[in-house]
Amino acid sequence: MSELGILQDRTADLSPLVSIMEYCYAHEVDKANRDKDYTPEQHKMRRAVNVNMLVHNLWDRAQSRNHWKLVDSRFTHLRDEVTGAYLQLHPTNPLTGKVAKPANTRRSIGRYTQEGCRRAGEILPWFYQDELAPNLSDVSLQALWHWENKQMVITIYKPLDAQKGSFCIELPLIGDRIQQQAMKFETISKDENVLEDLVQQDDEYTDNKNLR
Repeated sequence: MSELGILQDRTADLSPLVSIMEYCYAHEVDKANRDKDYTPEQHKMRRAVNVNMLVHNLWDRAQSRNHWKLVDSRFTHLRDEVTGAYLQLHPTNPLTGKVAKPANTRRSIGRYTQEGCRRAGEILPWFYQDELAPNLSDVSLQALWHWENKQMVITIYKPLDAQKGSFCIELPLIGDRIQQQAMKFETISKDENVLEDLVQQDDEYTDNKNLR
């Protein structure tokens, strides 16, 4: 099975994240409406961090049997114990509506600079509970969320270069495991995804050349 197919199967276990996110977001909005110690703007700035920590605590309690396990003591960073794939929960990039930029650290930038999706036969196996399983321990995903039309929208991405916003997987999370498994991935050409950046770079080069 290809990397896309494997991740399609494994991310189905993340479907409870939608209802958990909706609950935590509503809780935070209600809290902000009652808390007058901060301005609405301050509450909005704090909301993403607070929601992330609330989701962390609720996932820990409600999804103890889920194969996606928390690997951070405060924030919703998960690792699939079957394949080793890693995932972080973030708000959607407000400028692009898609891939979140990495933190300005070598580790974060390196984590979200990845190769494209591998075909069947290119993925090495490892053992999970004495059985062979695909090894995706080098794969880092983003679960990006935003509130739209009174509902939580979550999309899972595999960034290729998060600094440039390029990615090769874009998967809406719909909150129903059976329907989630029935969905098909939409693969995106790496060249197509960064075309806008290349055009912009070419325009800048042309402008600079004309100034000489």
